[in-house]
Amino acid sequence: MSIQLVPELNKNLRVETAISIVANTVVSGMFAWGIFHGVAVIPLWGAQGIAVDLIPTVFMITLALTIALTLITRARIRKGKLPRPTWGRIDLGLSRLLPDNILLRAFTFAAAMTVILVPLSVLLLVTAGVSEMSFKVFFVFKLIYGAIYAVVVTPPVLLRAFADGAVTQLRVEER
Repeated sequence: MSIQLVPELNKNLRVETAISIVANTVVSGMFAWGIFHGVAVIPLWGAQGIAVDLIPTVFMITLALTIALTLITRARIRKGKLPRPTWGRIDLGLSRLLPDNILLRAFTFAAAMTVILVPLSVLLLVTAGVSEMSFKVFFVFKLIYGAIYAVVVTPPVLLRAFADGAVTQLRVEER
């Protein structure tokens, strides 16, 4: 399944990804500060460790991002502020498998990203020789992680939301 993105949708994809980078960076920083400020060293492992902290970080950011961006994009398409995409060149990849129901989609995508990205992130930290971080290093890590995470997650969420508009158009045209 693929959709064709007109320039307005490409621009929207870039703008929303940039906004997501800023928002995720700020939210990640706020939570890192709120939860770990005053802790001298954050270990990689353990209940208060980096590995465990990544689980709610990835799950909640994905959940919130999926719900918010899907609702916003659907509303913009419905109101004509964004053009309806047409079927064409852009492959939706695995995001085509996500459910149409927004809550089910958000939970499914959040669970999938948590299962995939948390172990991958921890593996990269272990490979880099990280066993702990000072609060300052951890805070910077969370800021960078939030920004990178936005770049990874925002485009598939938006592409799937754009496809919702194309699916609606296709269903109407079939009648």
